Amino acid sequence: MKTGWSRHFIVWSLLAAVLFVGKIAWAQDAFNEIFNPQGQVRSEYREAYAIWSKLSEQEKEKFLRDSRAAFKGDNALDAMPRIISAREYDEVLKPGVEQRANAITAFLQDHYSGVRSYEKAEIIPAEIIERLIQRSNEAGFDGLVNPKNISFFYGPDIIKDRKGVWRVIEDNPGFIGGIGDLKLAQDFLLKNFPELADTLRFRSADDFYRHVTDRYKERAARHNGRVILYMTPPYADNEDKRMRELFGRYGIDVVTSYSNKQMVVKDDGVYVYDQTLEKPRLHKVGLVMLNGEHSWLDTSHPASYLRLLVEEASGHLKEKSLNKKIRAELEAALAKEPRDAKELREILQRSNLGNGISTAIAKSRQARNLTEAFLRGKVDMNYSPGVDFIGDKEFYLYVEKLIRYYLKQEPIIKNIPTQRFAHEGTARLDQKMFENVFKNLSKYVVKKVDGRGGDAVWVGPKVSAKEIPDLKQRILNNPAEYIVQEYTPLSYMNKNIVDIRVITDVGPNGVYVTDTPWGRGLPMDGNGKVNLSDQGREITVLIHEGRWGLCKNVHMRK
Repeated sequence: MKTGWSRHFIVWSLLAAVLFVGKIAWAQDAFNEIFNPQGQVRSEYREAYAIWSKLSEQEKEKFLRDSRAAFKGDNALDAMPRIISAREYDEVLKPGVEQRANAITAFLQDHYSGVRSYEKAEIIPAEIIERLIQRSNEAGFDGLVNPKNISFFYGPDIIKDRKGVWRVIEDNPGFIGGIGDLKLAQDFLLKNFPELADTLRFRSADDFYRHVTDRYKERAARHNGRVILYMTPPYADNEDKRMRELFGRYGIDVVTSYSNKQMVVKDDGVYVYDQTLEKPRLHKVGLVMLNGEHSWLDTSHPASYLRLLVEEASGHLKEKSLNKKIRAELEAALAKEPRDAKELREILQRSNLGNGISTAIAKSRQARNLTEAFLRGKVDMNYSPGVDFIGDKEFYLYVEKLIRYYLKQEPIIKNIPTQRFAHEGTARLDQKMFENVFKNLSKYVVKKVDGRGGDAVWVGPKVSAKEIPDLKQRILNNPAEYIVQEYTPLSYMNKNIVDIRVITDVGPNGVYVTDTPWGRGLPMDGNGKVNLSDQGREITVLIHEGRWGLCKNVHMRK
């Protein structure tokens, strides 16, 4: 196959140029990842596009079906990989994400140190940070988090705009998707198209897991202990199982409710033991890698417990069959600031809705006081409590300011131009903004500031007339909870709009940015949101380091 594609390369390049003409109608205003404006296949895509072009529609569909089976039904993988040159990645994306992560970390350290110089410098109004923290139910961690030990996975979602300029569309901290899929996506693609590995040099997904594990072991050693991965079933999808396998290869023990290895939290630290042994020995744990939200994994801390109650109550409010009296009580309790955990729990219990809370508490019993152990410096974690509020889309408005303030640099990757529906620092509607947006809705994207996973996002050109009255009312009811961005057509490959998530590990030992981003795509005739739960598929992202020369090919044939 390796020599077959090279013989036919010129033919397929000509075919690509012809196909390009037909693609213009799909997205005249968007950036074409594969073809340049002259209709030629971009250099980094030549080999991959030549292979993809030879596939029949039936073969592409089979690839999707087989990949969905490989992913155990979680999602499917597109047969066309996304290719990014090493130069572009190393000169723009990687330093841009590292810069953003460093600025956000500097802000968190400033905030939790109590200095909060950002207030005095008028970078972010204090009332906005307070609102973000209340909205994420993290007020209970104020003054408790050690600013020198802040840690989290960070995965900004990034697109290319009309001109091919990289833009961050949102920041994602903490428990993020994609981490467990990087290797499977790369391996499945190369298994089906081995000629890619014969002709291209690209970065291996294995390096991500190795580097992250080494970083965690280095931190665990400071506590004279080992690293464990802690998670509680049931799992949202099979990515959690892939995480167990991937990190297990690098010597990280997995602890769940049903595993042989169990965790126990004591006054002097955290330990792990093998419950199958007659006389189990306790082994010191230096770092706990959390796979899940704090509110799922350790409900013993008051802030995590409150968040669990709020999430449970908010989930029930979406149920159409919910009793009207209970609905009114829950809405009133959730509207209060600060929220009262006891009141929420009593309402849930009276309505027989408290079973989920009891189940979560029972499943997290072995992690009881784990959060407190971290806050007291008895163990390290890869995911600090109290950092989730930086994922709020209102915080996104200030990240470029943070880069200029803390790092004294200009942002390498900028935001999409974004504004709020409420006047800054207030909940009062900006009437002029509101009217302008709905006069020209096709030019904008509206987002709820705490929406996740594509939830509460309205892409202007895709919004139907019947959706508009409800959207208007939502904003009028709570203008401070909505932002508006200029509609920026996402770049596309073939018939899919695409984005990437550049997964990054942030910790006291610095920032590590992956060399294998996570990619997604959505059919161009979809709703405009790149979300795997809505017709989307994963797309393997390869960082192109060049081509193997003749020596490689000769060696491969021996």
